[in-house]
Amino acid sequence: MNKYILIAAILLIAKGAKGQDVWEVPTDNSTNNTEIKAAKGNNTEKETTKTSLKNPRYLSGAVTEKDGKVVWELNIDLKGKTTQQIYDATIKTFQSYTKQDNQLEGSKIALVNKAEHIIVAQVKEWLVFKDAFLALDRAKLQYNLVATCMDGKLNVTMGRISYIYDGNDGKGETRILAEEAINDKNGLNKKKTKLTPGWARFRIKTVDRKDEVFNYIKEKTATFLAN
Repeated sequence: MNKYILIAAILLIAKGAKGQDVWEVPTDNSTNNTEIKAAKGNNTEKETTKTSLKNPRYLSGAVTEKDGKVVWELNIDLKGKTTQQIYDATIKTFQSYTKQDNQLEGSKIALVNKAEHIIVAQVKEWLVFKDAFLALDRAKLQYNLVATCMDGKLNVTMGRISYIYDGNDGKGETRILAEEAINDKNGLNKKKTKLTPGWARFRIKTVDRKDEVFNYIKEKTATFLAN
C-alpha cells in the first residue's frame, strides 16, 4: 500500500483506536502559536514577480513526484548513530519545528510508531507570496513530514501538500492540491522551459520552503545528536 494512503488511513482511525497499538498519538501536542498570523520569517522574501519565470532552480526536476503525488525526500547519513539515538533526536527536531512562530494552530507531531521508529508530523503554516503596505498575498500551506529512522540513516519525506487560498475575488477560501498547481504538468509550460505565470508564485515559494524545512531538519537533528 502507498505509504501516504496508509498514513492518511491511520490518521483517521488513530483517535478511535482502543487498546495497545504500535501507532501512538504523542502526549505533547502543544504548539507555541495558537493565533493565526502572517509569518515574518524566511517565507517572506522579495516579490515572486521579481523572480524570473525561466530560473532553472524552479524548472524540471525542482518538484518531484511519486505515484502521481508531489513528494520530496531527504536522506541524511548519520554514521555511528543508532536507530534509537536518531529517533530521539528527530522527535526533538519535529517538536521544535512545529512550535516555531510561523506555525498555525494544528501543527504537531500527530503519530509515532516506536517499534518501527517512524514519526509523522502534520504542519500548517503561512506561505507568504507578497507582504507590502496594503498588499498581503498569502496561502495557508499544509503538509506532512514523515521520518523513518534507521541505524546511521534518517529518511524524511514531505508530502500531502495543499494550500488554502483566498484570492480576494469574493469566492472565499479554496483548497488547492499541490498536484493541481506546482507539479510539472501544471507548473511548467509544455516545453518545460518556463514557469506557468498563474502558478509560478506557488511553485517558487513552495520549493524555497522545502529547502528551508530540510535544512532545518538536518541542522537541528545534528545538533540534538551532538548534545
